[in-house]
Amino acid sequence: MKVFDFMAYNTDFKIAGNTVTFKTYSNIQFYNYTTKPNTNKYNLWEKAQEIYREFIQAQKSYRISSRKIYLEYIKKQIEKKKKERFIKSLFRARQNIFDLIQCNTGKWLDYEGKKQTTKFLTLTFQEEIKDITKANQELTKFFKRLSYYQFGIRKNVIKYIAVPELQKRGVWHFHIVLFNAKYTPFEDLIQIWGQGGVFINALRQGMDGTEIAKYITKYISKSMKIDKKGEGVDLGDYETYKKYGMINKKRYTCSRGLHRPYTRKLKMERQEATILAQYLFQKTEKKESIYFKEYENEYRGQVQIIVVELPKEKIEDLKEYLDLRFKGDMEYYKQEYFIDWEKIRRMREKRIQDMILYDIEKYYEYELSMY
Repeated sequence: MKVFDFMAYNTDFKIAGNTVTFKTYSNIQFYNYTTKPNTNKYNLWEKAQEIYREFIQAQKSYRISSRKIYLEYIKKQIEKKKKERFIKSLFRARQNIFDLIQCNTGKWLDYEGKKQTTKFLTLTFQEEIKDITKANQELTKFFKRLSYYQFGIRKNVIKYIAVPELQKRGVWHFHIVLFNAKYTPFEDLIQIWGQGGVFINALRQGMDGTEIAKYITKYISKSMKIDKKGEGVDLGDYETYKKYGMINKKRYTCSRGLHRPYTRKLKMERQEATILAQYLFQKTEKKESIYFKEYENEYRGQVQIIVVELPKEKIEDLKEYLDLRFKGDMEYYKQEYFIDWEKIRRMREKRIQDMILYDIEKYYEYELSMY
């Protein structure tokens, strides 16, 4: 079956600040389908319900002891998947925060048109605030009061990223990066916050976006309980988030209009991708900061990741090249391709299985309550 007018790619670029992430895949990837496979949630849910009904019917023929053992097994599988999703969400949040800091450090002027030093702020509550909604409301009020104090305007004009941290006893506090806030005397800042403790640190002059991002993300990783190597998290933190119903909540918030990473997806011949990788290696000024990783993926095939830091002028040259390359490929993207429907079917089946596990979770809770 042929599908028209969609985009194929085997290279993925992301530029955040002066950091370039270049990924290549041995398998062609697709996005922007004009005609999509039938994988919407409604149809998946119908299929999941059908399989689930078969599961319930089969349960009736089992002995009581066997059913209980099987339900306990399902419970462990569900919990395992939840932990995996929790860990992945932490790493995604950390990477997003890192990219946002790189993209916005030194890029914002205050409301009076003056450049301000990036600041790192921590806000704690004197009262034990355990409701994240209430904590976020107080944070919003704080930014409005700070904007009025600094610029005399009755709306928030502060550009920021805020990461809430949940302590073991279920109390919230915030770690915040401020991009365009002016200096405020400590006594006034405590009064503006009005909810408890304040700690603020203006980061050293001369630090570039990458250095600031590394410094702050390292601190935030501790609050997220991510280890030094970035290979795992403290699952005690998972238990805390689970206890207070925060597993599926946002890991960070930020002001509107922040600069986002520059991204491009392109289809390149291997020779062109190799030449571009060599260019990145040659133009980076910090050879020791080069990151390279290679691994195998079921859907993307052989994956190579290169991360380098380039000077500002080289970043602009690279963006110009990628933009021209992207525009030049638009007609090329419209040619016919054959979709790997088998791969899409496997992805769909995996989604169905995940939905079944969640549906069975409700069932096993009821069953176990009967013993």
